[in-house]
Amino acid sequence: MADVGIRDYLKGRGYKDDEITYNNGNVMLKNKFYASATPQADGSTYGDPNKLNQAFNNYNMGDALDTFKTNLAKPRAQFSYDPNSDQAYQSALGAAQRSAQTAGNNATVRLGARGIGNSQQALTTENQIQQRSVADVNSNILPQLINQAYGRFHDQQVMDDQNNDRYLNLAGTYNNLGQQDFNNNRLTQQDTFNNNRLTQQDERQTRQDHIDLANMLSEQYGIKVDPKDDPALAYSQVAGLKPLNMREYEDRRAADEFDRQYKTASLANRGSSGGGSAIDNEMDQIKLETARLNLDTLKNGGKPAAKAAEESAKKMENEKSGLVNGLKSGDLSYSDAEKSIKTDLAAGFYTSEEAAELLKVLQTWAASAYGQRWN
Repeated sequence: MADVGIRDYLKGRGYKDDEITYNNGNVMLKNKFYASATPQADGSTYGDPNKLNQAFNNYNMGDALDTFKTNLAKPRAQFSYDPNSDQAYQSALGAAQRSAQTAGNNATVRLGARGIGNSQQALTTENQIQQRSVADVNSNILPQLINQAYGRFHDQQVMDDQNNDRYLNLAGTYNNLGQQDFNNNRLTQQDTFNNNRLTQQDERQTRQDHIDLANMLSEQYGIKVDPKDDPALAYSQVAGLKPLNMREYEDRRAADEFDRQYKTASLANRGSSGGGSAIDNEMDQIKLETARLNLDTLKNGGKPAAKAAEESAKKMENEKSGLVNGLKSGDLSYSDAEKSIKTDLAAGFYTSEEAAELLKVLQTWAASAYGQRWN
């Protein structure tokens, strides 16, 4: 078979002119050795097609082995999980929030039927439903999604190991083609691969131990603890916190004491006033139900501190609106309203500042309605 031009041969394989160069008797392909050749009188290099085919196969195998060596030198991928980028988590969270919204609306309707749909109790109920829904997703669904993500990560690691095995088999074939000096390199690579595999297995077990520790701390302390390479860093995330069961016990005791003090104060105030009007009694009942709802919140881990100022402001706006509407409609007299505010202050339902603010609203309304200042 007649010799063919090496450049034309390689261009027929899909390579570009600038990827084919010549250096000291060697034809280079993408700056890597392809074949030895001596330029002819016309400056071109030629070769037997069969030998060029063999050289091309050797080049491809060498290129694959270079890729294998590059992969071995790369750091092992570390497992990570971001719920914000997980569509499954976002879907579960969205479904829970929509369900909670429906449940909250239904609860508001039921409270509205009792005449307290716009009260603080309704707002608190809706917030609690939302919080329980999100907590349920994070407690029950999120750990499953993390485990699924880790399973996919582990499967990818296994696939990478299998690809490395195939590269090692290719290395053996490459050696059999006559690259004698590659034998020592292959053995070195095999040792490196085996050592890396053992190291990776140890790293996987260590990572799983870190995940198990984080899950245990999350369950014990009731917060999300992220896995850390250093166990001390995992424990630092719960530093200063009490275990969940201890906090729940203390919250229950605090709630029981709050309930006892509220009932005692309420009974004492009713006894000293000789009983209130039907409206006053109904308002007391509403406050008692609200207190019980707050007790349930305490027993379930305590009300979150976030947005406390905003909730307090909304509470006062609702209280002011309800006070004025009651006075305008005639359902609530000035004296009944004043007595109710002072009773709730004594029972701890209002702070002194909140009570003073409500009394000011009451006096302003009376001055406007009756043309005089009430002191």
